[in-house]
Amino acid sequence: MFRLTPTARLDLLRFKREPTAAQIYRYVSSSVLGDSVEWRNINLVATDLFRAIATRKLLSGMNDSSLSRNRPASTVGTEAAKLAFWRSVPIFRDLPDAAFSELASASHGKRWPAGTMLFQRDDSSTYLIAVENGRIRLSLQTSSGREFALRHIGAGALFGEIGILDGMPRSADATAVTSASGYMIERGQLQLLMRRNPEIAEAFIRHLCSLLRYTTEHIETIALYGLEGRIARFLLSQLRPEDGGPAGQIQLDLNQSDIAELLGASRPKVNQAIATLEKAGAIRREGKTILCNETKLAAIADPDE
Repeated sequence: MFRLTPTARLDLLRFKREPTAAQIYRYVSSSVLGDSVEWRNINLVATDLFRAIATRKLLSGMNDSSLSRNRPASTVGTEAAKLAFWRSVPIFRDLPDAAFSELASASHGKRWPAGTMLFQRDDSSTYLIAVENGRIRLSLQTSSGREFALRHIGAGALFGEIGILDGMPRSADATAVTSASGYMIERGQLQLLMRRNPEIAEAFIRHLCSLLRYTTEHIETIALYGLEGRIARFLLSQLRPEDGGPAGQIQLDLNQSDIAELLGASRPKVNQAIATLEKAGAIRREGKTILCNETKLAAIADPDE
C-alpha cells in the first residue's frame, strides 16, 4: 500500500484528459510515499486520482463519463426514508421532530462498493457520513504500508465529523470493508443546522465525549493488558443489551484479522488467544455467533480485581 504525496496528486490533475496507465506510472514512480510503484498498483493510483478530481472538481474539460465508474452511486430515497433513518441514529434519539426534518432535508444518500476509499488522512474535511448499511474501517497508515485500525463503523454510526466540526483535515483514512450506504451532510449545511437547532450541537458534544472515552479505554486496553485481556475487554464492549438481542450473545461481523488490527496484534496470536478463552469457558463459538460467559470474561479482562 502507498499514498500519493499532495503535490503529486495536484500535479496529476493537470492532465486535460483521462491519463493512461503508462502516464500515471511514469509520473508517480518518483512521487509516491513508500515502496516503488509496480504495475499492479496502477489501478489504485488511478482510483485515488479520479476520486480527487471528482470530489474537488479541480480539473476542467475532463469528460464526466470517464469519472462515473469511480463515483459512489446515489441512493437518495424519499424524504420519509431519510427521516426514518435519522430517527434511528442513536446520538440523535432525543431531538425534536423539527430537527429530524432538517437533518433529512440537508442530507443526501450515497453507496460505496467494498474496497472504496472514501477519504484519506489529510484530505480536506467537507462532509460527514452517517452509515445506513455496511461497515467502514478508520485507520492510520505509515509510508511503508503498515496499517493500524482505529475503529470499525457500522449502521447508525457517524464518521468524518471531527474535521467538519474543527475545520481541520481528515485525521484518518476511511475505507469501505463491505458494500456500504449512508447519508452525507456537507459542512456548511451542518453549521446552519446547529445554529438553528442547539439540540443538534448538544448531541454532537455528547457524541465527541463518548469518542474521547472510547479512545481512552482503547489506549488503556492496548497499553496495559495482555492479549487475552484485550480480547475479553473487546468482547464485553460488543455486548449490547439495549439492541434487544439474546443476553450474552454477539453476532460478530469482524474476522480475526480485523480484531488483530484493532487490538495491535497478529492474526495467529489472536487465534491462539481466542482458543485460550474457549478453553477457559469464557466464550463458545457457533459460526458467527459468540456465546459469552460475562463473569469469566470480566475476570480475564481485569485480572487484578
